[in-house]
This record gives sequence, C-alpha cells and structure tokens, in this order.
Amino acid sequence: MPKFGWTMEEGTVTQWYVAEGEQVTKGQPLFVVETEKVNTDVEAPATGVLATIIAPEGSLVPVGELVARLETDAAVRAAASPDPAATGGSVGAAAAPAPAKSDALVVDAGGIALSSVEKRTGDRMLASWRDTPMVTLTTDADADAVAALREDTPGSPSPTIIVTHLAIGLLNDHPRLNAQRNDGQLLPSEDVNLGFAVETERGLVVPVVPQATEMPLEQLAEHLAELAAKARDGALELGDVANGTFTVSGLGHVGIDGFTPIINPPQTAILGIGRLRREPVVREETVVPGWRIWLSLTFDHRAMDGAPAGRFLKDLSSACTSALTSDS
Repeated sequence: MPKFGWTMEEGTVTQWYVAEGEQVTKGQPLFVVETEKVNTDVEAPATGVLATIIAPEGSLVPVGELVARLETDAAVRAAASPDPAATGGSVGAAAAPAPAKSDALVVDAGGIALSSVEKRTGDRMLASWRDTPMVTLTTDADADAVAALREDTPGSPSPTIIVTHLAIGLLNDHPRLNAQRNDGQLLPSEDVNLGFAVETERGLVVPVVPQATEMPLEQLAEHLAELAAKARDGALELGDVANGTFTVSGLGHVGIDGFTPIINPPQTAILGIGRLRREPVVREETVVPGWRIWLSLTFDHRAMDGAPAGRFLKDLSSACTSALTSDS
C-alpha cells in the first residue's frame, strides 16, 4: 500500500482494474485506493502478470503492507514492497488484513458503521486534539457590509465565502497563522493555500485552493464551488488536497453561530464561520435591525500566543464591518 501524504496510515482498496492472471504493463492503473482525502489510482511498478490479489475490494490495508503478487518473469516474483512514499503500486506476497467495506452507511445491530473516510478523519482529529495545545477565540462581528456585498456581487456568494475572502487578504500581515509547524519550527507561506471543509456522503474532506491571495471574490467563489462538487463526487485528485496552509470551516448553512474547529496538522490555525443572522443592534444610541456573524479562530499555542491571534480576529471583524472586498 503506497503512502499519499504524510498523515496517511492506511487505505481502502475500492476497485481492481485488472483480474488475476491478466497481463499488465508498467504504469498501467491496477487498483483504486481511498484515503481520508481522495480516491487515487495505483499504477503497476513493472510489466508482468498479476498473479494473486491479496487485498480484495473493500480491504483496509496499512501503508507498506502488500496488496498483490506481480510475476515479472517465470522465476522472479516481487517479494518486497518498494518505498511506500512512491507513487507506484506496492506489490509482493503477504497476508492481507480482513476486508472491511468503506463507503456505505450500514446499520447493524443498532449501530451505524462509519465510512473509512469518517474513521480516518476521526483518528486524525483525535491525534490533533491530543498533540496540539489548541485555543479558540471568538468574536461577534458587525456584518451589515457583508450582507450588502452579497447582494451586490454576481452569483450572491455565501457569507462564508465573503468572510473567507476577507481572511485571505489579511493573512500576509499575520504570517504565524498562515504557516505549517515542523520539527519545532514555523514555516510561513508566501501565499495562502486555502483549505476549506466540505461535507460529503463519505465524510468530511478538505480541498485546497492554491495561491488564493490575489484571487478576486467571484473567482474564489467559482473555484470553491468547483472543488466542492469534485469532493462530493469523489473526484478529487492528489493535487486538490495538498499543501494547505490555512483552513476555513463554515456551519452557517446549518444554523450554527459559534463553534470550536479543530486544527488540520501541520497547519497552525483554522477559522470557523457561523451563520449570518439578523437581530437588534445599537447604533448611535438607537436600536435598529442589523446583521451579525460569529467568527471562531482556533490556533496552535506553540505557534503563537493569544494576543497575536486575537489581533487577526480583530482585523477580520473590522474587515467584515467595512467589507474590504468591495474593490474586487
């Protein structure tokens, strides 16, 4: 089983393209691996005959374990796995784990079977919660300008997308939030590679919009919509989920105000965006109707203290008040 991404520990074989006994050529797609992020074709590492499939469809296989035996000639059989970080298939002879179906929502004896995506996402979130000293800051921002911008922008982008665009524009001034933590060092990014959480039938996935810093609001909305559709169709590619530097999660569409999002390692922060809501507000000693929105920033306390994280949230709140994306 090859390794796709530094957090991958196991993958599910969801489809075999080749049957036992069939001839294959080097580079030919052999099978599909499902990780917590994407479905990926694994290619044959050599030309030969697929002698034995060790891991049938539905098998959950740890990284580095063997999934099949490939005969490259009459006398030599692949007996060892190549580097699991390589993009080629991992072949040889070994006993495989018991098959475990991954996608279907199955109710059995009163319980709901989690998909492989849900299991792996849960494991990663548990590891993040256990290993990262996370702090969540919240603020309730004036959002009249956000609501107005939504009405004035073609396509009426969601409040989550508008606030995301505002946040992207601020991150250059807050480099500790747009960074990855590695071996006790912070690696700030020169650009914002924006991850955003998408709900799918298989579970939560986080596609990435690369180089989002200079992207106008309408272009960002289009790109997010395209990646969200690919995520829900199970069509994301490895490049669609790689190298995120800052993540946004929105729950306004299900009526949630504030929440505590969990950091996606090795990133140092994640922004939670609540619903846009109408309520009485005080302006110049007068109670009038106004728009408000909750913002929740979770940060890694190893990467920064509360004050610099709070300054980003304060700047974002001010940006929501003035809707700085009006020039886009």
